[in-house]
Amino acid sequence: INSCVKAKTVKRLVFTSSAGTLNVQPQQKPVYDETCWSDLDFIYAKKMTGWMYFASKILAEKEAWKATKEKQIDFISIIPPLVVGPFITPTFPPSLITALSLITGNQAHYSIIKQGQYVHLDDLCEAHIFLYEHPK
Repeated sequence: INSCVKAKTVKRLVFTSSAGTLNVQPQQKPVYDETCWSDLDFIYAKKMTGWMYFASKILAEKEAWKATKEKQIDFISIIPPLVVGPFITPTFPPSLITALSLITGNQAHYSIIKQGQYVHLDDLCEAHIFLYEHPK
């Protein structure tokens, strides 16, 4: 964010969030909006699969909202569900481990996969570009 300010050419910051920043709580809500955040106390207490990822994404995004407001940077957060598609890492990314959990029998990921919300990596990249190019 500081680099965006220094550059003086960055018009908008598009932040990649996670569905885990808004829907990890004891009871799922029927609808989520921009006021919703996952319950950090619940996450810390339960320590479910991916709990450190959820907590870090929540804390990072809250800090990004605060910093961009202070520095007057146009900021938008895109909240993808489970991301699937090609990867360049030497090992399977956690999202694909989750996506394949029914096939591999990795029961620790069943509670995540039962939500049934997915996005292909290519579509997510296109959404980022669209949000950057279309401010309204």
